[in-house]
Amino acid sequence: MYNILTKYYLIHTNAKILLLWLGVLGLSALPNLATFPAQYFGQKGNFVNRYLAKWSWGWTLSFLTPYMILTSYVYSESLKRGIFAVFVRLMICTGFWYFWTVCIFHTVQNNFGMCYDSLRNPALNITDRSTCLGKKYQWTGWDISGHAFILCYTSLMITSELRIAQKWRNITTEAARHLMNQTKLLERVKSRQKRTRKAVEILFCANCALELLWMFSLVNTCLYFHTFMSKAFGTLFAIISWIATYDGLFNNSVFPIYPGYGPIRGIICDDNKKSVKKNC
Repeated sequence: MYNILTKYYLIHTNAKILLLWLGVLGLSALPNLATFPAQYFGQKGNFVNRYLAKWSWGWTLSFLTPYMILTSYVYSESLKRGIFAVFVRLMICTGFWYFWTVCIFHTVQNNFGMCYDSLRNPALNITDRSTCLGKKYQWTGWDISGHAFILCYTSLMITSELRIAQKWRNITTEAARHLMNQTKLLERVKSRQKRTRKAVEILFCANCALELLWMFSLVNTCLYFHTFMSKAFGTLFAIISWIATYDGLFNNSVFPIYPGYGPIRGIICDDNKKSVKKNC
């Protein structure tokens, strides 16, 4: 299973971005062209939506964090620096998630819309969602899809972190070539990779399964929930966030903290990072 997933499942992140963008736009346009029959996963209260997708950020961190820590334990020159880089990435990604979903999306939804009273007449004197709902009225606002954002962003995040697995089983062989004059470091890499190999492979497969679940939930979101523009903007902000983090902040020459960075970075580089290419 691990070999199949590393060979066929992981694709270049740029290709993943294109597929997500075209997929969300295409699927989101279908409800405007045809009526889809009601089904369980098209209901807001379905199990996946209520208990998994709604808490997708927490689930993603729960599955991805141990994988990131174990792999950094092997490839980092210093364990402290490796774990520090992992938590910096996670904190920055969490910051982007919080900024968009809580600060921006909620602000737009709460302040850009119209309040209607019980007779469906516009309540022009009420200009915010909380006051409108407090009076038991109905608020119709412009909503940016937080589901589309978080499902796309976590998918890109998982893909970026898992890409090092494509060369993971050959890490000791390649490390011998890169670290031939650093015996202690070479032995440490071999020992750590041997101790963590099974756990890393299990966590890799678990994260692949989790991302497939997010993609399933994204398809349902596109077909049954939110408007076309709502999902388009949610996806767009997710792509912008990935570019700002994994292709920008984490991939700088001053303090690089991208996945796989370390003394043997040449064998686990991500081919979409220009600064990494110089070391490959």
